[in-house]
Amino acid sequence: MRTSKKTSQTQPGTLDPDFGIGGVQALEKILEDHGDLNVRFRFGGLATAKDGKLLFSASVYRNHDDQYLFGLGRLNTDGSLDKSFGTNGLVTGDFLPSLPAGGSRLTVQSAGNILMLGWTWRSASNGWANLVIARFNSEGKPDTNFAEQGRRILPTKDYEELIGESATVHVQSDGRILVSANYVAHDNPDQTVGVLFRLQPNGALDESFNKTGRLEFKLAGSNVATAVNACISQGSDHKIVFVGHARFIPTLKTALFARLNPDGSPDAGFGSPKTPGFHPMDSIKDHTTFNALIERAEDNSFVGAGQIGQGGAERTKGLMQAITPNGAVHQLFNNGKPLISHFDGSHDNGWQCIMQTSTGNLVTASTGNWIFIARFKTHGVLDLAFNNQGYNDMQSEPRSPPVLLTERGDQRIIAGANVLGIDEKGVGQLRCLFG
Repeated sequence: MRTSKKTSQTQPGTLDPDFGIGGVQALEKILEDHGDLNVRFRFGGLATAKDGKLLFSASVYRNHDDQYLFGLGRLNTDGSLDKSFGTNGLVTGDFLPSLPAGGSRLTVQSAGNILMLGWTWRSASNGWANLVIARFNSEGKPDTNFAEQGRRILPTKDYEELIGESATVHVQSDGRILVSANYVAHDNPDQTVGVLFRLQPNGALDESFNKTGRLEFKLAGSNVATAVNACISQGSDHKIVFVGHARFIPTLKTALFARLNPDGSPDAGFGSPKTPGFHPMDSIKDHTTFNALIERAEDNSFVGAGQIGQGGAERTKGLMQAITPNGAVHQLFNNGKPLISHFDGSHDNGWQCIMQTSTGNLVTASTGNWIFIARFKTHGVLDLAFNNQGYNDMQSEPRSPPVLLTERGDQRIIAGANVLGIDEKGVGQLRCLFG
């Protein structure tokens, strides 16, 4: 049977020609009407607004005073700026007066308010970054009722450094806000620590969580390096599930899932009796980490996405694992085994992000030295209907983090990254794929 022209033009996993130029849109093109900004444009976050439009956050550079600012914008379906949002389609600013700043991950609350993570210098003489969370209404106006004039600064400890673009944000069903981030000791670059914050709906630190609103993830009785790369609130009692890694063996990262009680204490009912409170991926004798986490709508199970290996001579491979709501291996996902992906032996394939689409499929995107976008069916089988091979790519490598995914209201898949460009850290680019 001959495939119709319409079907061939909307093949899942192929570029939507009505977006940007042939399905590709550069951030410098998006912001071409903002002449006070130059080409140092980098994406920090993507999200889908309540009306189905695409939101983005970025770090932008203003010419007249040589300053980095955060940027927050909204796009029309063709990839152009929605001029009804903010000022001429864009909101820019700093978090502390006249200090460099940038935008990072985004999420949208149930009422349509936008939460944006970001960073700011501490002072004019101190460029070590502090993490920031800010809230805007659905049209881009700062919500001055949130925290302190619309933003909460989460200070970095004096002996630590915030690991750039490591932070994520998640809103619980009760309105409280979870933020994760990773830090590294100044005097020991191998000594990382994953940190969780919980804020009240008004932006104040929630002192019912670990008594301070801040928790450093450390394994009981040890001081091994850890990372927290994503977190989710689970169930009506708002337990916290997160993923990342820990160095059980000092030289080896081991991916794990973990769960906390609402007060921040480890939940011994999660995982196995041998590892109460967490589920490690210790069957793989190589570096592993989970970079992203979703809770699946159909059965409330969790899927972690990450990588095996650390790049370099031995390329990374994509890693996915599904677990039940209580931390046991999900036997219906890839027959209970870790799902390992490696599409091209000359390129890295470690998964940076994952999302579940409105139709229940899983979409992942990779980092490393090449950006793959792949789609899997519910039980972990590569969906060959997606670009006729299960994956597509952005024809480039990311020059600086992050790699981003979101599903627009019309079921288009939007992938974003900072790819080759004039600036050494890359220039933001979006690709719009049929879902």
